[in-house]
Amino acid sequence: MRRFVSQLHLHIKILVDTIGAIVKKEDEYTINIMLPILEKGNDDFSIFINNVDDIKNLLADFTKFTGITDVKFIFSKFDVGTDWVSIILIGVGTNLASNMVKVSVLKIIFFLWNIAKDIGYKKKEKEEHIKELEIPKGEEYIKKYIDKEINISMDKYIQHNYEEEKKIYNGKTQSEVEKALITVCEKMVDMHMKGFEIEPSLNPPVFLIAKEGIYTIDEEKYKEYIKDKKPLNKTVKQITNKSKPEK
Repeated sequence: MRRFVSQLHLHIKILVDTIGAIVKKEDEYTINIMLPILEKGNDDFSIFINNVDDIKNLLADFTKFTGITDVKFIFSKFDVGTDWVSIILIGVGTNLASNMVKVSVLKIIFFLWNIAKDIGYKKKEKEEHIKELEIPKGEEYIKKYIDKEINISMDKYIQHNYEEEKKIYNGKTQSEVEKALITVCEKMVDMHMKGFEIEPSLNPPVFLIAKEGIYTIDEEKYKEYIKDKKPLNKTVKQITNKSKPEK
């Protein structure tokens, strides 16, 4: 019996150490994206490529339309067994201020994803309702509804956050940024409807709060986190770090 208990403790320790190692390895600026689950019997590689292209196009549009060029999205891991793709945010120039940009980008992405998920669920409900009642011009009605919901959400976000974040948009006006976020959010709604899921790092920043599968921003923790990432004074010179980022 003692031998069995001893072996059990050893196995538990190995399991805990393994999980701990996995968590430690994942940078807090990592975004994990689950690809849509393929239908049984369908293992078409072209579908996988198309799904990865959807992610690439989303990130390219995010950078292009928002003007945020101080961060690069690097594919860091493809977990083929579970269809998870990991993407890490790398600060361009890797100076002290780049951390602030990465924090802001992380905040924006999960805000947009929460909105996209909520609208995606509502869209599905309305589609089923319209189909059941055979409502004419149903698709037109749904599009107007989605456009309205996204516009309202983006307007609220910009009104509340633009002044604080405007430095990361590299000269883009408030109106331009709002249109950019609308475009990205529309793509996210489509991705959610296809079955994509977006999750933060296994070791997420403290300001990302998980509740029932929804990641929200704790504003107080976010402000404290930002303070820690700011340069200590304005005379700090840019530091170039050529070493590879931790994965």
